[in-house]
Amino acid sequence: KCFKKTHKLLQEKTKQVSVIGEREALKLKRDNYNKLCNERQELVEKAKELDNNLAGNIATQEEINKYLTCNNDLLTAKTNINILSDDIENLKQIESSAKPIKKSNNSLLYIAIVCALIGLGMFFVNYVIVAIALLVVGVALGVAWYSLRDKKAKQNTSNYQDIISRKQNELNKFITLEKEIAFTIDAFIAKFNIGEYQDRFSALNTILNLSNEYKKNSKMLIDIEQYIKDYDGEKLKFVDLENNGDNLLDLRNSLSKLQAEFNEISSRLANKKASLVYHQNIASNIVELESKKNELEQKLKLYKEEYDVLFSTLELLKKADDNLKVKYRAPLEQSLNKYIAKISNSDMQAQIDIDLNVVIKEKSGQKDTDFYSKGYQNLIEICKRFALTDVLFKGEKPFIILDDPFYNLDELKIKNAVNLIEELSEEYQIIYFICHSSRGADEI
Repeated sequence: KCFKKTHKLLQEKTKQVSVIGEREALKLKRDNYNKLCNERQELVEKAKELDNNLAGNIATQEEINKYLTCNNDLLTAKTNINILSDDIENLKQIESSAKPIKKSNNSLLYIAIVCALIGLGMFFVNYVIVAIALLVVGVALGVAWYSLRDKKAKQNTSNYQDIISRKQNELNKFITLEKEIAFTIDAFIAKFNIGEYQDRFSALNTILNLSNEYKKNSKMLIDIEQYIKDYDGEKLKFVDLENNGDNLLDLRNSLSKLQAEFNEISSRLANKKASLVYHQNIASNIVELESKKNELEQKLKLYKEEYDVLFSTLELLKKADDNLKVKYRAPLEQSLNKYIAKISNSDMQAQIDIDLNVVIKEKSGQKDTDFYSKGYQNLIEICKRFALTDVLFKGEKPFIILDDPFYNLDELKIKNAVNLIEELSEEYQIIYFICHSSRGADEI
C-alpha cells in the first residue's frame, strides 16, 4: 500500500514538474529571443556607423593590395628624388670648386721654367745662341701649358653640365611620377569618410579594416536574423508566461524526496523478493544436496584409499631408487675415473653422488665441474656416459652413437678419445659422426 501511494504521488508531482518545466523552457526561449533582438539592434547601429565611414564603398583585399603597391612605388620615387637632388647639388658644388688642370699636368710648366732659367744662365757664360734657344723653348712650353689648361677647364665644365642635365631630367621624371601616384592614391582614399590620417599606408589599412569589419558585421546580422526567424512560431507564447502556480525549484525538491522514498521502498521490496526466492530455492534443493553430500563422501573415501596406496608405492619406489643408485655408485665412479684417465692422461680423480652429480678432487678441495673449461666439462660428461653404459648393460651390449662429441678438446685429448673409441669398439658397436676430418680416426 505504501509503495502504491508513493508511486501515485510521484506520478502527480512528475506531471506538475513537466508542465512547469515547459513554461521555464519557454521563458528561456523568450529571454534568448530578446537577447538576439538586442544584438541585432547593436549590429544595425554598427552597420550604419561603418557604412558612414566607408561612404557606401566596400574595398576588397585585391584593391588595397594594388594601392599599397602604388604607395611603395611612391616611397621609392620620393627616395630617388632625394638621392638625385643631393647628387645635383653635390655636382654643382664640385663644378664651382674644380681646378682647371690636375696637378699631374703641371709638368710642362716645370720644364718651361727650367729651360728659361738655364737660358738666363747661358747669357752670363757668353753662350748667347744656346741661351736664346732655351728661352724660346721655355716660352713655347709655357704657351703650350697654358693652352692645355684652358682646354681641360672647358672640357671639365662641359662634362659636369652634361651629368647635371641628365640627372635633372631623371629628377623631373620622378617628380612627375610621384605626383601621378599620389593623385591616384589620394583619389581612392577620398572615396571613403575616414577623417584625418597619418599617412597613406595607415589610411589604406584603415579602409581595409573597416571593409572587413563591415563584411563580418553583415554576416553576423544575417545569422541573427535567421535565428530570430526560427522563433516566429513561438512569439505568441511569449505573451503570457507569468507562473502563478508552484515554484519549479520547490516542486523539484519535493519530487526528489518522493523519488528517494520510492527508491528506498522499491529496494526493500526487491530485497524481500530476492530473499524469498533464495529460501525457496534452498528448500527445493535440500533433498538433492543431501544426495550429493552422500555421493561426495563415498568418493572422498575412495580417493583417500587410492592416495594411501599411491603414497606407499611412491615411498617404496624412492627407497628402491636410492638402493639402486647406492649399488651402482661405486662401479660407476670407478669406470668414470678409468675413462677420464685414458682421455686426459692425468691423475684427475672424480666422485659421483647418487644423483649422478660429478665433483673433482684436488689438493685445494673438491670443485664442481662448472669451474673447468668447456672442453673438460664435455670430456667428463662423455666419460660419465661411457661409465653408465658399462654399469647398466652387463649382458647384451647396446650400440653407441656419437655425434662429434670431441670438438671442444685439444689435439692430444682428441687423439686419446679416438683411441678409446677404438678400444671400446671391441665390445660395442659404435657409430661415430664428425663435422671435420681432423677428429676422424684416419687422421689421428
